[in-house]
Amino acid sequence: MADTQTKNVTAGGEQARPSATRQMCALVLLLLGAAAACGVNAVNPAMRVQLILLPLVLLLSLSPRISAAVAWRLDRTRRPTPRQQALAALCIALAACAYLLFTGLRQQRDLFPKYHDEHMHLVQMRLLAEGRLWLPAHPLPEAIETFHVIIEPVYASIYFPGAALLYTPAVWLNLPWWILPLFAAGTSAGLLYHIVTDLLDGAYAALAVLLLLAASQFRYLSLIVMSHGVMILLGLALVWVYLRWRRRRDGSWGWALAVGVIAGWAAITRPVDAICWAAPVGAAILLDLRTQPLRRWLMTMALIVLGAAPFLTLQLILNIGVTGSPFTTPYRYFVDLFNPQIGYAVRGYDPDVRPRTQLEQKIIYFDVFNVPTLREHATRSPLDRLVRERLGELAFWTLPSPLIVPFLFVGLLGFSARRWVLWSTVPLFLAAYALFPYFIPNYIAVYTAPMVFAALVGMHTVIDLFPRFRD
Repeated sequence: MADTQTKNVTAGGEQARPSATRQMCALVLLLLGAAAACGVNAVNPAMRVQLILLPLVLLLSLSPRISAAVAWRLDRTRRPTPRQQALAALCIALAACAYLLFTGLRQQRDLFPKYHDEHMHLVQMRLLAEGRLWLPAHPLPEAIETFHVIIEPVYASIYFPGAALLYTPAVWLNLPWWILPLFAAGTSAGLLYHIVTDLLDGAYAALAVLLLLAASQFRYLSLIVMSHGVMILLGLALVWVYLRWRRRRDGSWGWALAVGVIAGWAAITRPVDAICWAAPVGAAILLDLRTQPLRRWLMTMALIVLGAAPFLTLQLILNIGVTGSPFTTPYRYFVDLFNPQIGYAVRGYDPDVRPRTQLEQKIIYFDVFNVPTLREHATRSPLDRLVRERLGELAFWTLPSPLIVPFLFVGLLGFSARRWVLWSTVPLFLAAYALFPYFIPNYIAVYTAPMVFAALVGMHTVIDLFPRFRD
């Protein structure tokens, strides 16, 4: 397996003693992480229960009999065969679907669309189900003006079509709207198990799935028609396909084509997030090909481009049909009209720039929801917001407990080989959104799996550096 659990071994075959320098670095990083964890908002009943249980868990771990028995059982799950790994991933996906639905029903969630974004996706799904991307403009456009839907010069949804493309079978099969988001979330859990088993081992992979399902925002997205859940699925699928390609890059072109298909689909789902997920995979592929013949390099790149081309062509057709320009997306067109100044590289807030509409609801929305955010964004530096707010929000919405935060810091010592392909999506995300006014939980949830993986790499690193306390 690629990137399996490693051990420090001397030339004579004996277990090597971890260096005192690395051990000291780990301890310092743990302390820094503990200090950072104090800044994560964790005033909730679940955290109080965790703090009560923590001393009990530590006490039980001091028992040699208990700790050795638990370690022995965990070790039995670390190295599944490929068949066992695939079967476990399938069972985890199905169990995750059942659990996510159970929690949704238990919390009495409304299993029907409520938000502007959801209804916009439903419009797009119905259009795609009929083989359309837009409709002619309504003869009385002012009578149907609403949020997140373009009414002139044509009638169309404003978002990229990737999410609706995945959800369109629900229209054909007359399924409840929440069914396909639920299966997307369950499949994401199965893919995460598969990926972490490859990069660490099966025991860490099982823990990764539990941490993913414990993230409240991931559970929230699992039952609504939004693009963020689709992006989680496509991002994990892209990493999984890359790992398959890396194993068989000398014998199969199919995985290279699959990389292009998934990257292209992601690009027309959430383009900025697609870059954050695809850039590390692309860099890793180039590094893997650096010793290969030029013909193999060119063939691999051609197949990736070929796989992405249909999706990018679809977006170009949508751009031209709705806005008249191949380089202006419906989303950009709508935002410039009705949510001006919302975008990247905002330098200042101009109160004279207003939405070009007479619809009172849109004006109120702009004044109540956008203006305060724009004013704050214009008066604070990206670094200030990152340190004071966004890092804490990132940890809060992706990790179910601040107790895990210290392991994120130690994980910096353990990103060897290809583990960085999954983890590096997080700093790219923070950089990509640094100049964007909004940093809401839905955006953050797309990176729950990389954050969980980073924490597990930290745990793995601590165990490697302090083998005397492994059990």
